[in-house]
Amino acid sequence: MGADDLMSPIAGPGSLPFRFLRGALLPHLLAALCAMAALIVYWPGRENGFIWDDLSYLVHSSAFRDPAQWKEALFNPPTGDAVFRPLTLLSLAAQLWAGQTDPAPFHVANFLIHAVNVMLVTLLAHLMVGRKSPAGVGAASALLCGLVYGLHPALTEPVLWIAGRFDLLMTLFLLLALLLDHALPAASWSRVLGVGLLFCGALLCKETAVGFLLALPLVHLAADQGPGPLLAAVKRVLASCRRVYSGLLLALGAYLLLRLAVLGPYLGMDRVMARYDSIGPPGQRVSIVVTSLAQYLMETVWIGGDLVPNRPLPLPVDGWSAALAAATVAGAVILACGAMRFTAAGRAPGALVLAFLAALVPLSNIVPAPTYADELQVASRYLAFPLVFACLALATLPPMLAVRHAGATKLFWIAAGVWTIASGAIVRTTIPLWKDEGTFFRWAIAGSGPTSWRYLYINLGAHYLRAGDLSSARDAFTRATDMQPKSAALASIAWYNLGNIEAKLGNADEAARAFGVALSFDPDNVFVRAALAEIERTQGRAGRAAALLEEALERLRAAGRVHPDRGLLHLRLGLAYADLARRDEAVRELTLARDLVRNQGLRIAAEEALRALSGPVREATKMPSQGPK
Repeated sequence: MGADDLMSPIAGPGSLPFRFLRGALLPHLLAALCAMAALIVYWPGRENGFIWDDLSYLVHSSAFRDPAQWKEALFNPPTGDAVFRPLTLLSLAAQLWAGQTDPAPFHVANFLIHAVNVMLVTLLAHLMVGRKSPAGVGAASALLCGLVYGLHPALTEPVLWIAGRFDLLMTLFLLLALLLDHALPAASWSRVLGVGLLFCGALLCKETAVGFLLALPLVHLAADQGPGPLLAAVKRVLASCRRVYSGLLLALGAYLLLRLAVLGPYLGMDRVMARYDSIGPPGQRVSIVVTSLAQYLMETVWIGGDLVPNRPLPLPVDGWSAALAAATVAGAVILACGAMRFTAAGRAPGALVLAFLAALVPLSNIVPAPTYADELQVASRYLAFPLVFACLALATLPPMLAVRHAGATKLFWIAAGVWTIASGAIVRTTIPLWKDEGTFFRWAIAGSGPTSWRYLYINLGAHYLRAGDLSSARDAFTRATDMQPKSAALASIAWYNLGNIEAKLGNADEAARAFGVALSFDPDNVFVRAALAEIERTQGRAGRAAALLEEALERLRAAGRVHPDRGLLHLRLGLAYADLARRDEAVRELTLARDLVRNQGLRIAAEEALRALSGPVREATKMPSQGPK
């Protein structure tokens, strides 16, 4: 093999006709083998239940179950105003509309999407590496790439968690875009159109697909086969791919216009951008991004790390942690740039490592996630797409070793085999930890620090509440309140849930005390106001209940807020007026409640109360508490 063959161990864009993927048997066999391995390892997870956000989408949301409410389901999901991901939400809703209400079909769908992604990664590796590699080495490299991606423990979160489908579907569209980019002629408009449309589809699955814009030029640089120094390669890439980059920018612009039309002038990012004020000075913001990048980098390389989802990044980041993270990231960048600058054969793996880091940038809290005041988060599911480039970089190493360091080749394959087997074993042992919410949250608490315990105990308590274990639920919520969360919103939720349990146990005074504490942390919490008013009303103090609810509605009016759950306040106020024999006002409030509440059970309750008011006013029936768990 001559020097020209070592210029780049991967094939460039458009260097292979599309019929290569249609007609070649070997890459399809390799892809099918890798996909089958991933399915076999993950298949026991089909028996797992709904976890965490799964319940918000697939159990508690009436909009997702009713095709007539498709706009509500796709554009106003229950997990946050920053979520504009209609394609993924449509995939979840479509399964419900088809009558698939049990967890198993949703888990199987996630497994199949992951299997397709594994196939595409394997095909991409064979397309980019196989053609210019020694006989057999290219096929083995593609096989390794697919297995490493398919069995990497970091991907247990998006594969086993149904709500992780956002990342899986986004990755599917971006992998198709990469394949199309490399299979179609470099100067063709079909390449521009196809890649742009697939990129737009990925954005409609999850907005973090924007990292593709940063990574793709580096992939093109990795595939450049021309002579000359690195700067000449950069100029060639920019000249030959400018149409593709222009198409991607147009696709991004179309996506932003659509998001603007649906979510308004702030693109649904109001709460997200508000986090900047609580983070601190610019130096702290840089420290947060670098620390997040370093954690993702280490999780990619070291498979024995923490796999608990939504791991907290406590704020502020201390100087020592920031310096260590900066050294880790800088070391990776220096090694990658050095390989590109000083060795012709190192251009491909170096550029792919940089593509991996570039794809991670939008995920590394450069835009802070809307979590609680004293922390941000990192999550393994965010690696679903960036990991593709790390695996492709790995696939470039065997051809280089086969030519230059044949003696090291055996050691490489032994290490790769042990690493892959260990990855599969870790995935298998992680699957049971996602079996149900009780198992999941106990595992998360055991593997997390005190900053996570605050909301994990709240979620564990909510699980016990749904299971009817009120004593365990009270213990969990009490632990959450004992943590004294720094976030007022989180503290209010913890005390609200404790009050809810005390009310169900018949401890009205304790419930009222807990609701009062919750209200002191967050006076505008609609659910707390409604719950405290209900306690007052059922204890014969309808006047105090009405005053609490009138104050809540007045606060909303004064702030100019249109709270999506304000109908609950009108319902409880109508019931209080009925107890006070203020019939006309009760009818007015209950009619408003019937028209505004989103929960079907509350709507039925409002209608029943209105029918009761058609005759003599009677003492209203005690309402169950409703609100966030």
